[in-house]
Amino acid sequence: MKNISIVYNPYRLTTNITIDGTELEKDSLLTTAARNGKRLQEWIGRFPQLLVDEFNCSDYEITFHGMALDYDDVEEAFHQAVSKGIIRNCKMTLIESESDVEIKNKILQIFSDLQQGPCDEFKSAALDRAVQSVNDALFPIMVVATMSSGKSTLINALLQRELMPAKNEACTATITRIQDTEKENFEAVACDKDGNICGEYPSLDYETMKQLNEDKNVTDIYVKGDIPFLDSKGCALELVDTPGTNNANDRTHKEITYKAIADSENLILYIMNGTQLSTEDDHTLLKYISQLIQEGGKQARDRFLFVVNKMDSFDPEKESIEGALEDARNYLKEFGIDDPQLFPCSAFTALNIRMYLKDIDLDKYEQLPRDKKKAYPLAARDAINLMYKFEESEELHLERYSTLTPAAQADLERELQAAIESGDLKAQTLIHSGIRSIEEAITAYVKKYALTKKVKDLVETFEAKLESSTLEAELKQAMTTDKEKAEQYKKQMDAVNKQIISGKETKKFRERIDALNPIPEICEKAEERKTAVLSALNEFFIAYKSDTVFHTRTEVKELIEKYSQNGKEQMMPFITELETLIDKKVNKVGQDIIEEYRQHLKKMDSSVSDSGYSTFDLVKGKLGELKQQIEEMTFSDHTSKDIDDCGETTIREEEYYEKVGEEEIQVEVGTRDVKVGTERVKVGSHMEVVGQRRVKVGTREEWAGTRKVKNPEKKWYKFFTPKYIEEDIYRTVPVFDYEDIEKMVDDFEERDIIRTEKIYATEKRDKFEKRTRKVEVYNASLAQIQLKLTGKIQEMLEESISLAKEDAAGKVGGLKKWFKQELKKLDDYILDKTNEIKRFGEEMKKSEEAVEHNQKILNWLKKNEEEINNVVGEKGAGR
Repeated sequence: MKNISIVYNPYRLTTNITIDGTELEKDSLLTTAARNGKRLQEWIGRFPQLLVDEFNCSDYEITFHGMALDYDDVEEAFHQAVSKGIIRNCKMTLIESESDVEIKNKILQIFSDLQQGPCDEFKSAALDRAVQSVNDALFPIMVVATMSSGKSTLINALLQRELMPAKNEACTATITRIQDTEKENFEAVACDKDGNICGEYPSLDYETMKQLNEDKNVTDIYVKGDIPFLDSKGCALELVDTPGTNNANDRTHKEITYKAIADSENLILYIMNGTQLSTEDDHTLLKYISQLIQEGGKQARDRFLFVVNKMDSFDPEKESIEGALEDARNYLKEFGIDDPQLFPCSAFTALNIRMYLKDIDLDKYEQLPRDKKKAYPLAARDAINLMYKFEESEELHLERYSTLTPAAQADLERELQAAIESGDLKAQTLIHSGIRSIEEAITAYVKKYALTKKVKDLVETFEAKLESSTLEAELKQAMTTDKEKAEQYKKQMDAVNKQIISGKETKKFRERIDALNPIPEICEKAEERKTAVLSALNEFFIAYKSDTVFHTRTEVKELIEKYSQNGKEQMMPFITELETLIDKKVNKVGQDIIEEYRQHLKKMDSSVSDSGYSTFDLVKGKLGELKQQIEEMTFSDHTSKDIDDCGETTIREEEYYEKVGEEEIQVEVGTRDVKVGTERVKVGSHMEVVGQRRVKVGTREEWAGTRKVKNPEKKWYKFFTPKYIEEDIYRTVPVFDYEDIEKMVDDFEERDIIRTEKIYATEKRDKFEKRTRKVEVYNASLAQIQLKLTGKIQEMLEESISLAKEDAAGKVGGLKKWFKQELKKLDDYILDKTNEIKRFGEEMKKSEEAVEHNQKILNWLKKNEEEINNVVGEKGAGR
């Protein structure tokens, strides 16, 4: 068994791995996979297999040093490896570090001390913004829902109050942002599409929210109030109720949903109706989510929570909860979303408990007679019945099916056990309803990803400034206390300053900046996505026969409208990806320029053979501020166009009748029967006897006499036997009888003769004459429609790419121009600082007090640097 030690620092993004106490080789596969600068979640899934590949061993003892939330991912990775047979045995141990909130508070305190200290470099507006961004860290949770999924009910259950009105997601045109604060009272500001304030509401309630959602002028509602399950002191939470992606009222709202999903820092709460999973309008969105998950790895998977709501609608005696969740998994798998994070839930049950049972003592309620119970609200009584339903059926203990981390699951189990021991049925049902699992998953994600990133960014910004200030203080001190180093540093400063002033190296540097061009790569990626969009849209026509011809504009219009909607659904992720791509590439240009500038300064330093310090480190703090500004940059949107009708019209002559007046005509209005006589009608027949006749009926034998014949008995030896004997003679005679002679006789009767006569009335009728005219004949073949619609979409895609190219070029050009201006300031800053340091070295030799003061500043800076390292870990090492 091999002993593996993993020390992970989420604030430094560093990982130290030792095997049996020995550090890994630099060329190890494990070192490459877990290299510094990468989040643990990016590589931990492959780590067990890499261990086996490198050491050919299947038994391990893992010790993880770090946060419990990160340990959950390590534990999951190794448990899956065991279940798949990759690893045979695995013993795991966690050595837990401090919590995110504790570290954040310590860091903020250190930075507060820095800003109040003797060094003016820490009192800049940029650093103030960096600190404020952590203090006011706002983490958005985008709530996306399918039709009739109970989105408003779920949000209300999380808020523990009825605030969001129930509405048809297809008609939702309002975006509501609910920011978590410590205030129990909710307040709101409503705005129109141009950002103008429509109204301010210091005390917000359900009725007011209902009116605002019905107001067509209101597009955005900004709400502040207490979201109970998360502590806003750690990281403020913002619930964003997004409009449905099938909402046709405002295209920008659909863009907001897609952009929110594309933003890798947003947590997405995707709510589905457990009783009706499939909704055609969300197919494109789910495919897009699948693509993001596949491209983004574990963190991308972690940020999509799929809530299967309305589980209270299932009857556990007749329906399987596990079967329903398996249906949900298979439904998501159709779109390429494998192993989704599923959270079955009954938001209705959770809301009713939190709303209507908050002040009801269940024991006292049960002791009341039936008529007294009726005095309670119906919602409260329904909630009580639901509680008993969840209590009695273990299959409805929904927390068992939730995709929670082991740590969160353990916390929830402890919470459930405490509720059972105290007899708190409300708390038990809230856990069983699934709402607590969702709240735990949200909390875990915010702590794991959002807060650590905020602290990491703040630490990097301040450390860069701290390093620059420390270097400046060290140089000043060396200039006054070490003659040899002073000469060396002065020589380097003079050489660098000379090159800056001459501008020769700066010109080369600017040429390298101008050569940075991400546009071809942006266009290449955009073309790849364009091909994918067109391929997906061509599938639309598979449902029709290739030789289909439409003869009415209505049919074609319906087809075009359906295709257009499909096209817009495909265009939205295309535009979003294009914008995200531009964002990444523009930021990459900024990072490349900073790296070019570092190389530029390094080259100038190298002109001095015995260079003693890095000029880049002297401006590192300033560059940190520039980096922060780059990350805040955004870019323009791209718009799509509607598609016109298509088809062919021909002219032909046809005959028609035109009214020229009126005429009187006899019109048949009925009939009548009239007797016109009688007639003898045969009605049958019968047999009658008319005489007799003699008929032969057979024959008989009659005696006719005798005759003499030889005796057959006479023999020669019989002397007394006569030679002849007599025999009888018979003859055949006929036998006759008499029979009746019958005759067929017809039967007749007399009947009336009836004739039907028509009854006529006089009536006026329009009179027409034959005419001819020319008419338009409309025909549209499926091939024509497909060609024209695909052509329109292709035009839109190419126009978007063209706009994106133009926009990216403008952004990159603007960024380069801005950078050149800022880097000119940095050059001036280097000149000012180096001259200041040289002056300090020359002037302060006579002032022991100034040298002593500078030494105190240097000691103070190093002390703060040491404190930061004690909190978030040394560079290159975990905590």
